[in-house]
Amino acid sequence: MEEEAAGEPPTRGEKTGVKRVRSSMEQQGT
Repeated sequence: MEEEAAGEPPTRGEKTGVKRVRSSMEQQGT
């Protein structure tokens, strides 16, 4: 789920969701 959201381009309102996922991924991944 996270990978898909981060891999797929941000949509109209997905930007916020993607940003949140990216933050989570950065915290968990990094």
